[in-house]
Amino acid sequence: MADASFDIVIAGTSLSGLAYGALCAKQGYTVLVVGQDDRPSVFASGNATVFRANPLLYGFNSSLVLRSFFRDIGLLAEMRNRPELIEPSLQVVTPGVRVELGERAQQNRTELERAWPGTADTLLRFLDSAGREAREMDTFLDELPLLPADGLWGRFKLNRYLRRHDVFFDSLEPVTFPTELAFTSPVTSLLLYLSRLHSRPLSPFSVRRLLQHVAGGFYEFPQGVDGIKRLFTERILTNGGAYWPERSIEQVVLKGRKTVESVIVHRPRRSVGTRVLVCNTHPRPFLSLIPEELQNARFHGYIKSLKPAWYNYVVNFVVERSLIPSSMGRNLLLSLYPRQETSGPHVLWVHTHVPTDQEPEAPATVAACCRIESRDLPLEKGDFDRLNERVLLSLEWVLPFLRDKLVRTVAPYMTLDRETGQERLDPGEVQEVYDVPWDGCLDLSAFPCRTAYRNLMILGEHYLGALGLEGAILGARQMFGWTRENVVLKQLLKK
Repeated sequence: MADASFDIVIAGTSLSGLAYGALCAKQGYTVLVVGQDDRPSVFASGNATVFRANPLLYGFNSSLVLRSFFRDIGLLAEMRNRPELIEPSLQVVTPGVRVELGERAQQNRTELERAWPGTADTLLRFLDSAGREAREMDTFLDELPLLPADGLWGRFKLNRYLRRHDVFFDSLEPVTFPTELAFTSPVTSLLLYLSRLHSRPLSPFSVRRLLQHVAGGFYEFPQGVDGIKRLFTERILTNGGAYWPERSIEQVVLKGRKTVESVIVHRPRRSVGTRVLVCNTHPRPFLSLIPEELQNARFHGYIKSLKPAWYNYVVNFVVERSLIPSSMGRNLLLSLYPRQETSGPHVLWVHTHVPTDQEPEAPATVAACCRIESRDLPLEKGDFDRLNERVLLSLEWVLPFLRDKLVRTVAPYMTLDRETGQERLDPGEVQEVYDVPWDGCLDLSAFPCRTAYRNLMILGEHYLGALGLEGAILGARQMFGWTRENVVLKQLLKK
């Protein structure tokens, strides 16, 4: 007998699963969220604020999916005021050029013409061609069925849905960046960073969609992504759900070979029955919690064969406040070779954090993120130190006195071993990026939502990751639709 029972058990605190939990709890399902080694995206290092990821938020005014979701959980009015548009939204810096982009189209045209004379019209035509189907894309995504389709009937319904929405096929015409422009890297790097699916070639649909969100600007939210997660968690708790942040699932118990019956949670050890189990963390280690003798060999073999091609590498430089000039934006894209598509520390996403006057002793933080190929991921501390030095050298293009004002370097990838006290690599901090889309997910996802088990589903950062933040919410809404069709509320059964 299980010690407790919930309709929905969500393992992990990625944004997508928490959004799904908020929808389910709002409709009367009993929801449990298990922390599964939860790690905040923003944390303290001494008296400094440091980041595990660049806190870029976008799509609040350019995505019907986001608006519909916040309406469904009762937060639409609040979310009209909470996210604040950053101005300038983005600064792009290349050798000898600095461009500030914001919400005013005429000002952007003037900035582009000043930085790259004769190119403003060409670039704006390119952006316009990518964004002209915005309303049709909104409708297409807002009602998109769960991917991948299940069985012959599911594939028939998906194909019928695609035929009703010409925008999907119309938008598949490749988006060709104007070759006459002298800054390929800033635009392509921007799109790659917003996506968690680094496929080649990039999905034309996701490119157009992400460009629409970029045109809508970037936003600040109190406590960033952690603040949004906290809102979703409060919605779950307000509607009768439970949240166990310090606990983890250590085993998945099957009934037969295709249905999850319960999970074993430790600290303290308890058996929790469930009707739907959601993997809201990395799929590979979580699926290994199913006893090996009961695993579907073919499905687990596919999952294990998926290897990341890239990683998002983040390093924080804690600095004296005087280093950050007042003209430097909160979000900055630095590209040292603008004519090339480069990876590594040559292209950096930079987020600056300067504490308020209420924290006079707190230093500032420069968080730099770059995308590196998997074969270049450092394995030893010395390799991390050398990569951090290369990032620092790139940053000196915009902050020439960085080395003199540097207080310390904080890399989330490093942790202290409790037994030896020595620094070691922490695999749980690695942010993986895949390059092969899962078949049947319209080139939008690296992992499937459905698994070989009837009531074990996958959300998290990689499902529909090609659409970035919007993909996380879209996945939640898709799975909620599946839940309403397949999981009848217990109180309805009693009636």
